[in-house]
Amino acid sequence: METLPFLLQPPEKLSPNSFPFKYQSVRNKLRFVIKEHHATRAHYDFRLEITAALKSWVIEKEGPSMQAGEQRVVRMVGDHNPDFIFREGIIPKGQYGAGEMIVWDKGLYFPIGGGKSKREDRLILEAMLKIGEIRIFLMGHKLKGEFKLKKAYFDAVSWLLGKENDHYCTDDDMTKLNRSVLTGKTIFE
Repeated sequence: METLPFLLQPPEKLSPNSFPFKYQSVRNKLRFVIKEHHATRAHYDFRLEITAALKSWVIEKEGPSMQAGEQRVVRMVGDHNPDFIFREGIIPKGQYGAGEMIVWDKGLYFPIGGGKSKREDRLILEAMLKIGEIRIFLMGHKLKGEFKLKKAYFDAVSWLLGKENDHYCTDDDMTKLNRSVLTGKTIFE
C-alpha cells in the first residue's frame, strides 16, 4: 500500500500542498494533543480543538492504540483552556490534576467528510459530538490515520476510542514511545 509522504513529516513541517484531501490549507486544520499524565493514577489526556475550548477525554493507563479495531473506553471530562494545549511540567500538589505531565503526541486533525474551512469543520465536529460519534483523521507524531470516538451508552461520560483499519495500523505498543514530542524527555526525567 502507498505511503502518504505528508504523514511522515512532523505536523509543524507540513506545507499547504502536502495533503491529498478536499482542501489543502494546513492553517485550516484543527489541533489535537495527547498528554501522558501521572496524577492520582497514570493516564493519558486526549484533547481536541473543536470549539473555543478543548474537548477532553481520559484514556486509562493502557494508552492509545494503533491496532485496527481495538477500542479503549475513555471518559469525557470537562473542557480545557486552549492556551495550555502544549504545556507540560508538574501541576503542584493541592491543585486539580496534580502530578507530572508531558506532551506524548500532538498534531493536526480534521473530521472525516470535513468542510472547506476551519469554521465548517468545527460545525461538523459539533454535530458529530452531539450525535455521539466523532470520526477524525489524526496527523500526529505518533498517532496517524482514521480514528472514531463513539458514545458508549452504559453511563453519561463513557466513550469508545478506536483505530479504524487503514495502512497506519500497527500492533506495536504505542506506550513504549514514552518520550515527549516537545522535549524528548520521559515523564520521569
